[in-house]
Formats: sequence, structure tokens, C-alpha cells
Amino acid sequence: MALGNIAPEQCHRIYQYAQEGRHEEARQLQLRMIPPNIAVTARFGVPGLKLALDWLGYYGGPVRSPLGPLEEAQQATLRAILVEGGILPA
Repeated sequence: MALGNIAPEQCHRIYQYAQEGRHEEARQLQLRMIPPNIAVTARFGVPGLKLALDWLGYYGGPVRSPLGPLEEAQQATLRAILVEGGILPA
């Protein structure tokens, strides 16, 4: 569900394509969403999700203890993943 917070349109399109029988398009979009999904769940977790929300103009807000904000290198990696996935503009 984390991905749905930052890529609702893409998630909806995957569902829509599948419902319309456009399985290859659904598969291709889902494959493109795997790295962003991993980034805001397993890799960078809550701090990454909150930062992505902020970048997209939503309110992610500060990270609460014991978690901390992402370091600059982590932020750059997350941004690159979201750009590659088409979630953030280049």
C-alpha cells in the first residue's frame, strides 16, 4: 500500500489494464513499479515514503524517533529510482 500513496495513478492503471485484458501493458507497468515499491518499503522504509510524499507535494512530514531522515546519498538514490519509475519528473 505504500506505493499507492506515491503512485496512485500508476497503481490504478495496472488494475485498469488488467480489467481490460491488456495484460502485457499491466505487466510492463507493474515491472516498472517494482523498484519504487521496494524503495519506499524494504529499502528506505517510512523515511523514504515520507520524503517521497513531500517531493510529490503531499505531506509526509518529519520522521519520528527512533527513525531518522535519509542521508543525502540515500535521498539521491531514492530520487533517481522515482524518476526512473516515472513517479517524479526528471
